[in-house]
Amino acid sequence: MAKEKALVPTKAGLTKSVDQLINEQKLLTIKNDEMYEFVVGFCKRCKETQKAVKAFYKADLEAARNAFDAIKDAQAAFITKLQAAEETAKDKMTDYYEKKQEAQRKAEEAAKKRAQEKRDKELERLRASGKEDEAEDLETEDLQITVVNKEAPKIAGLSYRTNWSAEVEDFSKLVKAVAAGKAPLSYLVPSMPELNAKARELATEGEFLPGVKAICEKSAAVRTR
Repeated sequence: MAKEKALVPTKAGLTKSVDQLINEQKLLTIKNDEMYEFVVGFCKRCKETQKAVKAFYKADLEAARNAFDAIKDAQAAFITKLQAAEETAKDKMTDYYEKKQEAQRKAEEAAKKRAQEKRDKELERLRASGKEDEAEDLETEDLQITVVNKEAPKIAGLSYRTNWSAEVEDFSKLVKAVAAGKAPLSYLVPSMPELNAKARELATEGEFLPGVKAICEKSAAVRTR
């Protein structure tokens, strides 16, 4: 005997089934074993209807996902190249900027040194001439420094930021620092996926590590078969 072909659900049929289940759920009460079994059957029908909904939209979702992925990949190909080009250009700009800043710093130091040497010679001359008051006045004056600007030009829309970040070189030292009260507890973040996996492996309620306990929560699971 040929296998019957499964009927393809329609949106109208799915809407009717979902609405019916929602209305039934509002009236559900469990006061005896018969109703308890009925609710289990209700959950199975919900599961079956969920499968039907997913099957109904599967092809459309796959087509939409494929179209979305294709568009996203096409966009990413351009963006990735542009970002790489921009970052390379920024690295060159930053390198040039830092060199200009360093040149400016050295020029200012050299000018300050020349001005100081000039003042020292003038002070020596004044004191040798017995002009102590003039020498004292000169000492209180600010150094007159003339420097040719060697900085990179200021351009509208361009700015430089200093970014700081942390790198953990030795986690055990950080743990000891927290334990000693030298660093806040918030610096240590527990790995919940690993702790949950250990709790499932032990399958025993209660503390299984200092400060960590296993918790067992039960929930109903209904299979359609």
